[in-house]
Amino acid sequence: MHVGIASGFANHLKIDDTRFIREELDQLTLAGELGFESIWMTEHHFSEYSISPNPLFWLSYLAAKAPRARLGTQVIVVPWHDPVRLAEEIAMLDHVSGGRAIIGFGRGLSRVEFQGLRVDQSQARELFDEIVAMVMSAMETGFIEGGEIFKQPRREIRPRPFRSLKGRAFCASGSPPSMVAAAKLGLGRLYLGQPMVGEKAQVFSNEKRHDIAARVAEPTANDGGPPKDAWLEAWKEFHPGETPVQPFASNLVFIDESSDRA
Repeated sequence: MHVGIASGFANHLKIDDTRFIREELDQLTLAGELGFESIWMTEHHFSEYSISPNPLFWLSYLAAKAPRARLGTQVIVVPWHDPVRLAEEIAMLDHVSGGRAIIGFGRGLSRVEFQGLRVDQSQARELFDEIVAMVMSAMETGFIEGGEIFKQPRREIRPRPFRSLKGRAFCASGSPPSMVAAAKLGLGRLYLGQPMVGEKAQVFSNEKRHDIAARVAEPTANDGGPPKDAWLEAWKEFHPGETPVQPFASNLVFIDESSDRA
């Protein structure tokens, strides 16, 4: 097990962006100096909720500032990316960091962000599956090609991939079908604790949220026998003989002099 720190780059105080970015990067640099073993970055667009439109860019900066920490994304929202550019940028992060990248992939939820990036949200699952498959293969072979949506001609990834993504690529998924899809793609599990604020809090009452959490967490029944882990069962089917990737878990920590305010 190792312990890392994640930044949502959330500007809760709504201070000037220049000051906020400088202070946030300084804190993450300090985290590396204090011995946190990994630094994680989100991806979001268009608001102070998370001022992190390109997590791989921030992590490339931190590769030099925190030379011992591993560098993770939680997550790259895959449908918002071109597969070629994504494979190239992951390869670049690996090269400048000496192969310290940990790549978390996600499908995305925000309608505002999908609309602002001109991506059809109804295609999110198909885009996710195709892009991740193309990127994982490209990082293995050094070439990217194919896809029903992108119809990508065969091209070499340069810089050439530093190393395979096997064992260090993860998916933030909750439902059993998503877990099965993640396992099939060779992705480990990334569990994210996310707050419900503003409009989300109005849409999801406490009762509804508890119900969703219970359904996501509850393993699939197995004919009255012990509970079945959908991801693990799929991993055994699609990757026989390979050791399952160990999961990552991320949760929120609030620190304040006032416990009530925290």
